[in-house]
Amino acid sequence: MRHQRVLFIDDDQIIASATCEALRDYGYRVTELHSASEALAETDAPDPLFALVSDINLGPGPDGFDIAKDARPRTSTTAASVVGS
Repeated sequence: MRHQRVLFIDDDQIIASATCEALRDYGYRVTELHSASEALAETDAPDPLFALVSDINLGPGPDGFDIAKDARPRTSTTAASVVGS
């Protein structure tokens, strides 16, 4: 079941880059994003998501919980994880 698409959102580019590299090493297709606005637009993409992983605090505006709630109706089979550091 590898080659599934994972959406990873973190405003810390170092954390995002390292985590996405690890996920790619495991065979996942990862879309790396750094803001809530990018993530909200990406959840509308036609390519289905296997998982959505987001930092809680993404700066001003929507947070990781908002992204997960917004994406849920369109991606009902997607696993969502919101984490904080």
